[in-house]
Amino acid sequence: MGNVTLSKDNIAQDLDQKDILSVIPEEVLVHILSYLPGKHLIHVCRVVCKLWKAIIDSASLWIRKCEREGVVIPPTAHSLQLDFRVLYLKNPYGRNLLRNWNAEEEFAGWTIEEGGDGFAIEDCMDCPGSEPLDPTVSGTRKCWSTSYSKSRKRQCLDLLKEGCCEAVLDQLQPPIETSVWTAARRDCGSVFVIHVRLQSASKEVLDEWREKRVVEQWQGGSWVQLKHTFKDYPQGVRYITYADGGMDLLFWAGHYGPKMAAPSLRFQLSNTHT
Repeated sequence: MGNVTLSKDNIAQDLDQKDILSVIPEEVLVHILSYLPGKHLIHVCRVVCKLWKAIIDSASLWIRKCEREGVVIPPTAHSLQLDFRVLYLKNPYGRNLLRNWNAEEEFAGWTIEEGGDGFAIEDCMDCPGSEPLDPTVSGTRKCWSTSYSKSRKRQCLDLLKEGCCEAVLDQLQPPIETSVWTAARRDCGSVFVIHVRLQSASKEVLDEWREKRVVEQWQGGSWVQLKHTFKDYPQGVRYITYADGGMDLLFWAGHYGPKMAAPSLRFQLSNTHT
C-alpha cells in the first residue's frame, strides 16, 4: 500500500470543519480537551459546537481533569451527585480555604480590628525579637505582628461559595483542620488568642475551638504551631469564622506583641477515584 499524502485542499474536498469534528471519537475529544485550562474550556471551547458543549457540560471531562491535576474528589462522589466542574474550579477539599493566608497582600481578605499601633507585616526570616521561621516549614516568608492593645483579624468563610457541597458537609462530615504559627518576642511578654467557629446557615455556633497562649518576658522567641481538628461536628455547618490576634503585656509602643504566620483551614480528605 503506497503512502497517502493528505493536503488541506484534499481534506476540504471531502469534509467541512463540522464533519471533521464529528468523526473524532468522543473519548478522544474528552482526552484532548482535558488538557486545556478550565476557564478556556468554559468561555471559548464551549461555544464551538453542540458536541463540544455537551462534552464540556458532562462530568467525565471534569473528573478526568480532577484526577490528572490532583484535585481532591470526596469518597462516593457520584452518589452524592457532585458538580465536578465546580469541584475542579474551586478545589474546596484540597486547599487552604483562607484567603491571603501568607500575608503577601498584607491585609486583603481580612477584617481587621486594631488597637495600639495596630498590625505590622514582618519578614519571617528576620523577625525582630524572635527566631526565624523556616518558609519551607510554614510556606510563607511573611507574618503579622501586633501591638500594645488588642488587635484581631478574622475571616468568615461561606463554605457553599467556596465550592463545598451540602451533602459532603452533612453526610461525610470530613475532618476540618485549623492551624497557625505564632511566636512571642524574647524581650516582651505577650498573649495570643485563636478562635475558630463552625456555624450554621443562620450563623449559630455548632462547634468551636479557642486557645490562649500567654508568654512571659524573656520566655519567648521560638515559633510554635497551634493546631486543632474538628471531627464528628453537627450537621448543618455552612460557615467557618477564623480569628486570631493578641497584644503585648508591657504596653510598649511599636509592635512587641505576638507574631502569627500561615493560618490555615483545610478539610482532611484523602484523594480518591469515583
